[in-house]
Amino acid sequence: MDISTWRREHRGPFRSHQLGDGEGYELTNGHPVPCLPPTPFKAGLRLSVAQMLGADPAVEWAATGLGFSPDPMTLRAPDIMVWIRAQSPGAPEPPALSKKDRLRISTALLLNTDPAVEWAGTAAELTAGPRALTQDDSGKPDWITQPPLMAVELVEEGRDEGDLEQKIHELIEGGVRALWVARYAGPRRVEVHAPGQSPRSVAVERNLTASGILSCPIPALAFFDRNVALEQVLRRELEIRGEGDSRAVDA
Repeated sequence: MDISTWRREHRGPFRSHQLGDGEGYELTNGHPVPCLPPTPFKAGLRLSVAQMLGADPAVEWAATGLGFSPDPMTLRAPDIMVWIRAQSPGAPEPPALSKKDRLRISTALLLNTDPAVEWAGTAAELTAGPRALTQDDSGKPDWITQPPLMAVELVEEGRDEGDLEQKIHELIEGGVRALWVARYAGPRRVEVHAPGQSPRSVAVERNLTASGILSCPIPALAFFDRNVALEQVLRRELEIRGEGDSRAVDA
């Protein structure tokens, strides 16, 4: 019996309130699951992908690495979680960022647009394990309990497949309606998971859609190439501002 199966079949002693902000562990069935810090490539890419998803007109906000606890025995941190405007006021409020934090993120995103830059990210993007949206008066993290309608997982080589399968199950059972899993090992592709449906793979040459969640199609390639992701951000900005045809981005 592998460790993932054992965790699934045997209830563990830990609960989500016992885990601290950024301690480096997720929680499944009461068992702590060590989290590896993302590589610099993944850290920079997921920041760009979150910005791309957040630029969709239907999206209220998108965040990276936050802890989601649908029940006390489970704590998961998808690479990206997305809340849409239709969820308000039930959705959690986006974090109140300081001027310094906003500047850090803006600078990292700007640097990511330079062709000579391999990657750019913030210190928070390199944190292993779930991060808390807020903390209570005693300093304990207040994990998110309201499920996002969409989540994204960026899977690099060496990922524990048994735990990934369990994480996907827990997120879908916890209320996530669309879960996109970008695979970096082997043929590049995005796996689409949804409640009551068999998973399907989308090749990088295709577009992804999320009916009832996102307003615009997303190129699957954007989950592997930050320049494609940032191009989509520019398209959305031009459309929102009404500043000409977004096809001009291709020029």
